[in-house]
Amino acid sequence: MKKTIFLTILFLSIFFLPTISKAAETVDITFKFKATNTKEGFDHLSKLVVYCDNKKIGESEKKLQSKSNSITVKVPTGNHTLKAVLNAINDAGNWEERTIANDYSLDFVYEKKDNWKTNKTINLTFDIAEEEVYIDEKNNNTTSTTTTNTEFTKGTNYTATLKKINDFLKTFDDGYYGYLEIKNGVLYDRYKSGKYSKISMSDFSTVTEESSKKVVINCKNGKECVYSTYTDSYHTTLSFSQTDEFNTSKLIGYFYELKDAYNGTGSDSESIKNNRDKAANARKAK
Repeated sequence: MKKTIFLTILFLSIFFLPTISKAAETVDITFKFKATNTKEGFDHLSKLVVYCDNKKIGESEKKLQSKSNSITVKVPTGNHTLKAVLNAINDAGNWEERTIANDYSLDFVYEKKDNWKTNKTINLTFDIAEEEVYIDEKNNNTTSTTTTNTEFTKGTNYTATLKKINDFLKTFDDGYYGYLEIKNGVLYDRYKSGKYSKISMSDFSTVTEESSKKVVINCKNGKECVYSTYTDSYHTTLSFSQTDEFNTSKLIGYFYELKDAYNGTGSDSESIKNNRDKAANARKAK
């Protein structure tokens, strides 16, 4: 009798083990979102579409953008890229992503590559007037971890340096690289073609000269932190190059000046400061 009971328990354990294991392989991510400062007559019917590693995993119900809305999706544990994009119905009656590329005032987008291991609530506020996305992330049942628009918490004197870089890029490689901007703590390169690359300012590490025709911004610890819509993938560097030689030390200096102005002077370690000085002087020594 005892043997029969033991075998029954063993069978049930083996039978239900895959189900238990599978349940532990996902986490619940809840997005709560709304748009603020909506102009009269422009309260679009909207929905949030969520992707994991470019695969659609869910979408919210449709509501006017000014109304609070939410969606909960199951995300596999481990390292994945989670992306949530607000969609609206365009004049032709079709759903489209609300992005600058589609002629909206800002990118109504959340995107993060992370090691997803706990249930989390992500609050998104799309501020129409400020043209910003405010993000508040909270691990469920733990103290909150908040990420807000860094442009208001960091120094604002970086705009002058940003203008120097953009003036430089106007004639660089026939304007191929368009212009740079910082939104929600992310540095965007808006190419002339309409494509873009982006890197979080928190991942911005060093700037180096790869040749007399190329300068690159490197990710911290060699991680793939630069996303490009040209390749729809992540890279370890954000590069600026052209067929002719140019004053690389000048562009390197501008990028470090931008980093200092944004993060605060003296944010780099001594080793990075030494490396940047060597890089800036590399062209002068030739």
